[in-house]
Amino acid sequence: MKEIDEFGAWYKEINNSNDEDDFLEFVWEIMKTPYTEYHYSLITDKNTNTYLKDALWSRFDEHTDAEPFLLNKLDKNLDVEFHGEILFCLGKIIDLNHGKQKIKVLEYAKDFAKNANATTRENAIIVLGWLGGNREIELLGNTLLHDTNNKCRAWSASSFMQISFRKKINAEKVLPYLYKSIKQEHDNFVIESVINTLQEITENKFGLRKKDMNINNIEAVHHAKIKVLKYFDKKYGK
Repeated sequence: MKEIDEFGAWYKEINNSNDEDDFLEFVWEIMKTPYTEYHYSLITDKNTNTYLKDALWSRFDEHTDAEPFLLNKLDKNLDVEFHGEILFCLGKIIDLNHGKQKIKVLEYAKDFAKNANATTRENAIIVLGWLGGNREIELLGNTLLHDTNNKCRAWSASSFMQISFRKKINAEKVLPYLYKSIKQEHDNFVIESVINTLQEITENKFGLRKKDMNINNIEAVHHAKIKVLKYFDKKYGK
């Protein structure tokens, strides 16, 4: 195993590179070391290449002490500008069954879903989809209807779907939020996310295919939205 100073020299060598293989090799080596603090310091270093930083985050959970290390950052309110990313990594650890503090991480997710920073809210909403359940429906529903950031609204819809993949979700409680959203929403990405979630939860195919979403097919979303509105009109007797 390399010493920290060897990793330091290696980091300087690759930090200005655009070669993904260089980044992956470096990350693969450091994630297997006990240098959790050093690994984290590279992530939070403002001089670290953005792509290298992403690669470092992607495998930070491989450290055996990653969960307590990151929870300590949140508990002590350290590195506030990284709270969203820290929470995302913690959610990943729990989701992969590597963590023990699901309740605590879920509480942070619910708190951060109301954060002033849109990126922090976005990460929190995604984690709610991984770890949440029927108790989080109201929070996600209100975010879907009222958040000012389109990504946060879209992930709120998708989080309903993520919850449904893990457990039986209370569809009758979720559907009114999706109905109100589809009627008031103007952002195509959010509408697409709502329809995709509806297709999974109701097992009705409204005509929106995965390939339509991959290419942002506005016309397909529009036609699917018409079918969704007809579905709700019939359901609620409008």
